[in-house]
Amino acid sequence: MMLMSYIKFCLEEFAKLVVPKTETNVSDEVVLITSTGHGIGKELALQYADLGATLLCWDINESTNAGTVEQIKVAGGKDFDVKSVSLEDLATRYPQGSQFEASQQAEQQVHGHEFSVKLEMVQVFLPDVVRQNRGHIAALSSCAGLFGLNNLVPSCDTKYAVRGFMKATAEESRYLNPKNPIKMTMVYPYINDTGLCKKSRFRFSSMGLIKPQETVAFVIKTQRTGLEEISVPRDYFIIEKISNLFPCKAVLLLCGFLDIGVDSNL
Repeated sequence: MMLMSYIKFCLEEFAKLVVPKTETNVSDEVVLITSTGHGIGKELALQYADLGATLLCWDINESTNAGTVEQIKVAGGKDFDVKSVSLEDLATRYPQGSQFEASQQAEQQVHGHEFSVKLEMVQVFLPDVVRQNRGHIAALSSCAGLFGLNNLVPSCDTKYAVRGFMKATAEESRYLNPKNPIKMTMVYPYINDTGLCKKSRFRFSSMGLIKPQETVAFVIKTQRTGLEEISVPRDYFIIEKISNLFPCKAVLLLCGFLDIGVDSNL
């Protein structure tokens, strides 16, 4: 019986690659997004608003957050209210350099706050989602949560932590309720052209920076189709899975050839 179910689930996933899943309607949903004052968070808010969702925008910077909300309202979108919350937003503070060069204080800021913010947000809202017995939690990590990268040790540290937290939370929810209807999605974006990542490096132009609008459109599609885990672009997630089948030295040889990463800005 278990073997038949196993084969069934595998065939269902393969079928999704051929027959795209229908995207759920979010026009009557309330969508909470953090860090909506700038970058990816702001673009997520704008695109969800275009789909008719009611937005709850949270950001530590009340001024920039209010600007996002105003854009939504001018375009005819719906927003509950402007919320300025005491959440650390460390996206602009990643030390890009060797951990032997970065100050201990800078690394502790990233390690101590960036992940704890995501942890706190889920812990605050998950109980209510469970009580309603419906909902969808989507978390953004990064390709730095798939591969270890030189000069990005603190970033990789927190991005892997987000990945582990989401996987463990999903498993705990499944254990408590095998028929749990709450969905969870983990997305690993590649380097976005938001100006936050300095001195990016890549051998081939096709592996260059991605526009935030493209990333966000993919993230929203992933959430609406209920996909559990994917990278943007999806190639990197597939590469990460396949690379686990090969010897470490062979994988490192390929990484050296592609030469994707960032140079130190310290």
